[in-house]
Amino acid sequence: MAEGINPATGKAILGILNDGYIGCRFEIGRPQRLAVHRVAYCDLLLPELTLVRQRGHSVDNGQIREGMFCIGAPEHDFSGQAAAGLAVSILEQEATDAAVDEIGGRRLDIASSLSSRLGNI
Repeated sequence: MAEGINPATGKAILGILNDGYIGCRFEIGRPQRLAVHRVAYCDLLLPELTLVRQRGHSVDNGQIREGMFCIGAPEHDFSGQAAAGLAVSILEQEATDAAVDEIGGRRLDIASSLSSRLGNI
């Protein structure tokens, strides 16, 4: 992922894909490391994606930019495929469990509304 791309949206979209497909994508190379906390290996990413699938939204805790915390959710098109991702970024010190849960829930509501506009029922 390039600098400026929010990994929360990427993980939100990856979360709907199966692990085998994700593993194949990482065989062609890994994104450049931009932050100390970046998930650099597929075997570390897959457990995070399991949490994304459980919660319905993704979390980036300083994996692209130190001190930033991002929460993302995918939007689905008429076919059920992820067409885009929506994320919000906050400062790490603002990222309490309650704030992340609230923002994650709101991201899901907005993503659901956008998905329905894309024909996803």
